[in-house]
Amino acid sequence: MRVISGSARGRLLRAPKSSTTRPTADRVKEALFSMVESLLLNGRPEADVGTPALWHGLRVLDLYAGSGALGIEALSRGAAHATFVEGDRAAVSAIEANLAATGLAPRAAVRLGDAATLVARLVDPVDLVFMDPPYADVAAVAVAERVADASWVALDTILCLEHSGRLAAPDKLGTLHRQRERRYGETVLTLYARGAYVRPEARDGQGVD
Repeated sequence: MRVISGSARGRLLRAPKSSTTRPTADRVKEALFSMVESLLLNGRPEADVGTPALWHGLRVLDLYAGSGALGIEALSRGAAHATFVEGDRAAVSAIEANLAATGLAPRAAVRLGDAATLVARLVDPVDLVFMDPPYADVAAVAVAERVADASWVALDTILCLEHSGRLAAPDKLGTLHRQRERRYGETVLTLYARGAYVRPEARDGQGVD
């Protein structure tokens, strides 16, 4: 498991010694970030794939963070800040070690606790949410619904849900609409945003319903 792109490219990441976490395979992570960047390009045509300009200023939330690989990847690519939420102490230790090893700790916050509980306590705006819950977690969609309706979700937030192929992801999560979906074996990546995804810079101040 490694960082794919950006300032920490090639850095190997520590996986938590826990049966409750399931690290995202590198090829799946690469596909996920390709999907995210294709949406980001809609609102930042002056930027390019894999460049810090595409990620500049983005605030990230990594729920069910595990090793922290998804949030760390976003930070490595240029995101401004990432908050990691994880309920397993061994995983939290791995996240902290990985942030230290990549030099990204100053732009990160790590919180130990239940995702459903901590989601209700967040207040700072978030632009990009990663959710990679255990496949057996039947409450994951309910948590995703809570995220979609949260006051801290920015107008142009992207929500990325990694889930089992046995789970049929809904077309909508609150006000967020399904934008992209790809399957890799047992793993499915589903991305949500409001309407056709366009960041504020490309909207000239006009909202998107």
